[in-house]
Amino acid sequence: MEAGGGAARPEPPSGEGARLEQSQMQLDGPVVLNRSAELESSDAMDIDATPAQALKQTVPPPTQSPAATLTDTVVQVQKQLKRKRASNGPVIAPAEKEALADGCRLELQGLFEYYKEVSGHKMQIDGGGNLSTNAMIGCLLEESNLGLSKLVDEAFEKLKGTEGVSVASVRSSVLLIGQRMMYGQSSPDADVLEDESELSLWCWEVRDLKVLPVRTRGFLSARRTARKKIHERITALHSATLSALESTGAEGQVNELRKVSMKLSKALNLEGIRSMVERVTQKNNIQR
Repeated sequence: MEAGGGAARPEPPSGEGARLEQSQMQLDGPVVLNRSAELESSDAMDIDATPAQALKQTVPPPTQSPAATLTDTVVQVQKQLKRKRASNGPVIAPAEKEALADGCRLELQGLFEYYKEVSGHKMQIDGGGNLSTNAMIGCLLEESNLGLSKLVDEAFEKLKGTEGVSVASVRSSVLLIGQRMMYGQSSPDADVLEDESELSLWCWEVRDLKVLPVRTRGFLSARRTARKKIHERITALHSATLSALESTGAEGQVNELRKVSMKLSKALNLEGIRSMVERVTQKNNIQR
């Protein structure tokens, strides 16, 4: 899965020294760790994603979604600031700042809740059958939010007794065929292989879905795309709305809110993400 431009492509890690080399954070897409240069992005999806709905000009009733409330609030504050700028009045009022912050907080809460629906799926290996060791490890790591050490211990416990499997071999396979993604908020001090902060939304994924059983690939691809879109929306909310709240002066705040409107319109809101996932899932079911 390709996750943002300019992602580093280090050689497959070996030993503890790989951690620092693998910790570079990407600002324009989910963080991708320990990516192998030799593997192709065969699991990337070509999804038709329409922009978020145009900003409405009226305040929605309370029954509308938090995402719609936020965009409407942005529009209303923009209008207020334009009038204040024309009259050389005070900048954005505390009540308007609170409305923007509340709208952002509510939408983030919805995105974090939906993320739980499209992550954490546990695949059963049922003794492995005809699966290779790497395939079994891939099934066990896919969508796990555990840190590396806990993931290795959990996988080894389930594969213990399999010929050629040891803690060291499981760790090596996890780092070879897997990558750890961050779909939430980054922390500069976090250990990118062991951190389990809930706000970071960590998620292990196999580099190439061909490692996993064919019947699971379409289902997992749709969930990966949903997580990527969630990350894009979270990034837009933080970079856009928070910058507008921190700006000083009516002129600067008007310009920042204009940028907010543009960024939010380019990133699907929660309703749009749900709709996209439903379309992709239906398409995958038809193609089976």
